[in-house]
Amino acid sequence: MLTPLDVLKGLINLKSYFTWVMMAITVWSGFYFWKKKFSSSSTPPSWSKHIPTFFIILGVFSLLYFCCFRNKEPSSKCYGQLIDKIDQAIDKYEDTINNYHGLKKDWEKELEKCEKELKDLYEQKDLTQEAKEKIKDALEKNEAKIKEIKENLDQNDKNITILKGKLLRLEQEKEAKEKELKQKQEAEKLASPDDKIRLQAEIKKLQTEISEIVGEIGKINVEIKKLEATQRKYQDMLTRAENLKKDLEERYQT
Repeated sequence: MLTPLDVLKGLINLKSYFTWVMMAITVWSGFYFWKKKFSSSSTPPSWSKHIPTFFIILGVFSLLYFCCFRNKEPSSKCYGQLIDKIDQAIDKYEDTINNYHGLKKDWEKELEKCEKELKDLYEQKDLTQEAKEKIKDALEKNEAKIKEIKENLDQNDKNITILKGKLLRLEQEKEAKEKELKQKQEAEKLASPDDKIRLQAEIKKLQTEISEIVGEIGKINVEIKKLEATQRKYQDMLTRAENLKKDLEERYQT
């Protein structure tokens, strides 16, 4: 809960434009009442006549605020914030993948069904021909699932390779533009006024391009993390399916 002291601290914050507006109003009010009190005229001065004075005072205070107290963040900090935002997004995704156990795919349900049927058959002392046919059917279904999982693994691996290649190109492009940006910033220090205007425009353009590349790098990193998590999941699925296949084969041969 905010205390009166917290509110007061917020109002006297010199980095807040609202504080400077209030200061301008206070100075103008003091000036107006001083003129009214010490005016030699029998008719008190109208406040409307002092509106231009108010705007002059407000302009002076606004100039002081924008020149001396307004928060300015360097582009590198923006990039850092972007990367931080970008890292938090990755951590949240991995936490969901590793800690959430409620998500199940259709093939997992089918495998669980096969395992249940097999367990019921194991409880019998003698496997009937019908039971063996059921195991054979489960084995064929499991073989198809193994093939499907391997295809998904191969495709997923190709997608990761493509994204990593794109990521490498973007990082190289970012490095080249950062080098060019540094050179232009150094040149700006020694340039003539006309050249400075041109260089400043080029610097701004490079900063925008670098920011866009950083954003693309972040998106690709997130996508790679997703694909790698999916890859691990597919690998776990494959191990489970192959173990079941081995067990089914042993039982079918008995």
